[in-house]
Amino acid sequence: MGLLSRCTVAAAFVVWGCGPSLAPVAEGQLSPLRTDQVEDVVERVALVRGMELKRPVPITRLDDAAMVAALRKQRDAEEPDDEAEAARLAFNLHRTPRPRIQALLEKRVLGFYDSDDHELYYRAASPHTRESLFKQRIVIAHEVHHALQHDAFGAPAKPATADGRLALRALYEGDAQVAAAAFVGSEQGAPLGRTLRRLFDDWDEVKSEEVAGTRSPSTHLTMTRRILEFPYVDGMRFVADIYRVGGFELVNAVYERPPHTTEQILHPNKYLAGEGAIPVDLPPLPPGYRAVEEGTLGELVTGQVLATCVGEAQGMEAARGWGGDRYRVATKAGGRVSLSWVSAWDDDASARRFEDLLRTQRDCWADNEAGPWTVADHMSLVREGRKVAVVTGLSDDPALAAEQLSLVGEPPAREPVTEHRVPEKEPVPSASRGVVKDAHYVSGWLGITADIPEDFSSDTRDPTAELLVKGEGGVAVLFVSDRVHTPAYNDATFNALRDAVLRKLELPSYDLSLISDDEVTTPLGPGAARLWASQRGLRLRMILVPVCFGTGSYGIVQAYNSQKVRTRLDQWVASLQWRSRQPPLVCKKLNPR
Repeated sequence: MGLLSRCTVAAAFVVWGCGPSLAPVAEGQLSPLRTDQVEDVVERVALVRGMELKRPVPITRLDDAAMVAALRKQRDAEEPDDEAEAARLAFNLHRTPRPRIQALLEKRVLGFYDSDDHELYYRAASPHTRESLFKQRIVIAHEVHHALQHDAFGAPAKPATADGRLALRALYEGDAQVAAAAFVGSEQGAPLGRTLRRLFDDWDEVKSEEVAGTRSPSTHLTMTRRILEFPYVDGMRFVADIYRVGGFELVNAVYERPPHTTEQILHPNKYLAGEGAIPVDLPPLPPGYRAVEEGTLGELVTGQVLATCVGEAQGMEAARGWGGDRYRVATKAGGRVSLSWVSAWDDDASARRFEDLLRTQRDCWADNEAGPWTVADHMSLVREGRKVAVVTGLSDDPALAAEQLSLVGEPPAREPVTEHRVPEKEPVPSASRGVVKDAHYVSGWLGITADIPEDFSSDTRDPTAELLVKGEGGVAVLFVSDRVHTPAYNDATFNALRDAVLRKLELPSYDLSLISDDEVTTPLGPGAARLWASQRGLRLRMILVPVCFGTGSYGIVQAYNSQKVRTRLDQWVASLQWRSRQPPLVCKKLNPR
């Protein structure tokens, strides 16, 4: 088993944090997902991802015990042997707490797709909250997409290096995460771009809090967790950026030419530019030693190895600019361990940054021992331009490492995937309230103005609306709907408003009847309109005007009890005007880039 032992459970380990915040319900009040509900998720994922499910996916519900048994069957049965521990020790690592990690997976995994038998398994536990029920559907959406991938792209060829295998897995898991995000967006009426942006902003906020400290008291567990989450979190970022460049058409094309280094996952523009790994030959075996492991760390694990002494942020920064590497771990009688590690970098500055940090870690790496193995306190470290060689456990003589610099080859010719690059992420501005002065409403956030009718009051502080206009016998509301403007989502918004009014007035549902459903023209543009009438004389009119390329709507509500009041409120609607032809600031929130 290698330093980067593969996690074989194809499951959504990273649980989403984008579900709605819903109140808990009593245990047993919510039922587990039925088979027909799971099948509905399957159909919707195929639709929003734009892929065809060529054959039915068998769906098996498992109780907790059966799920644990299935996960244990999926995992690698092989436990780390002594030589594998020698390899970890060579990189200043120690035994990974495998039972602890396995227990964590067995507890948190809600489902997985088995590509061998083309079957989806999910944990049929009774959800305790609507939020947990929602998360179950998200996990199923993620795993369903693995079936779509299998049908559309077949089984991928296994990369030669552990770094390449991790990169490939990041493509598959990241795409499944994006498909699940598209499913979430379809549930909430949000475009995929906005869903992904909000998810990443929330994730970045959480991560910034986590890395506020420095070295973790359990760095080996931190590294294992980081590698486990990499395919889901960083893979999702990679696929999301590819989507931003060329939509799902370009995402699908990536399967024909998949990324082969974690560097390409961490830096999608390097993938798009066709920047491959710099070839590095295998370091020689020291006399009297026997090879126990060899391979390529890649940018991710290089950063994680460096992080064991200084923390993840500094470790990953030092790994930035990685170009290629090869290592060999060897042992000899008496438990002596040696490491030969040669790396190539994008430029001299990146190589120097790596070298400088590694030199400062000399004491941290010194005299490592674990079980029968010992890495002697010797480090030979040499840099020449963009090449770095380090040999530990043998001698401090720089010549020992210098002999290995010639193992670095020339950077391969670039073959760009596309000329386009990932656009810079634009900041999302904070919302601002409009103001009313001399019966004139101005909102820079919405980019509009309006006149307040005579004898009507106005309120721009109501938390549920941008503007509230009230007068005798009538009220008007201006608000922003963040649902995409389509007939189906407009229905959802109209119905939500109707139900809210019924609750507010404590009216039965039959007391509000639909009178008309048509298209109207407003000064802000065409919109969809509905009119309801109550048996008590109330009239309720609602207009939805698409804004920001249809990623949201301005909602206009009029409630009145006479035609005279309706005329006054119509005059208010007629006074609505755009301040300029430029998209309003709210578009940066509804349709972030």
